[in-house]
Amino acid sequence: MSVAVRRYLQDVGRGLIDLVFPASCLYCRDAVDLDYHPALCRDCLSELQPAADQFAEQHIRSRLNDSCLDQLLVAFHFNEVVRALIHAVKYRHMPKLAIKTGKIAISRAAWELSSQSLLVPVPLHPKRQRERGYNQSELIATGISSYSGLPLCCNLLQRSRYTNSQTRLNRRERQLNIANAFILPAKVKKNVAGKDIVLVDDVMTTGTTLNECAAVLKMAGAASVRGIALAAPIRDGEDVSPRADDFLLF
Repeated sequence: MSVAVRRYLQDVGRGLIDLVFPASCLYCRDAVDLDYHPALCRDCLSELQPAADQFAEQHIRSRLNDSCLDQLLVAFHFNEVVRALIHAVKYRHMPKLAIKTGKIAISRAAWELSSQSLLVPVPLHPKRQRERGYNQSELIATGISSYSGLPLCCNLLQRSRYTNSQTRLNRRERQLNIANAFILPAKVKKNVAGKDIVLVDDVMTTGTTLNECAAVLKMAGAASVRGIALAAPIRDGEDVSPRADDFLLF
């Protein structure tokens, strides 16, 4: 059975379930008010916590060795509610939710964007994308594109080798794991020269993956490379913004 057919049957199955059972919160399983939010109840929605504007600059980009990123932004503190959202996007085939979270992420960026700006999602290895059926970072970038009007370019960066999950690796191990994992095909290098690239990822811990992507793009002549991630862990003592429920209505 092809991936497309399997995904179609899964979507049909979910649709039938939705007819029988009311929508429930991704995290706590309480009923969801669909007019308020499509995936979280009001209590869990209030647990989403925007990261401070300068958090990624102060606590992630500044710690990178030889940073190739010109700016860095994180939308949310990574907590259990955000984990549930990202898990749903990655493993439960909820593309509409990914697109909506992308819109929220870019609304956090007080960046000057121009006609020279391009959105580039961090690519998955073809094997992993076949297993999953889609690239969650690409879906998040689709939301950013629909909100900002920036063109989305999914054929620039390629992941040239299969890498282990970064989840349980320390900073040095992450650098070694992801080193030389991305390439830019010669036929698309001309599309990068002089451009302002905005890289998009789902979760960022040390910024190693985005920085490796940025290095490849800078070598191809990109004028600037910025990174935006949906969420990052925030350690004790690191600054976070106050909760802002009105901002989070999506």
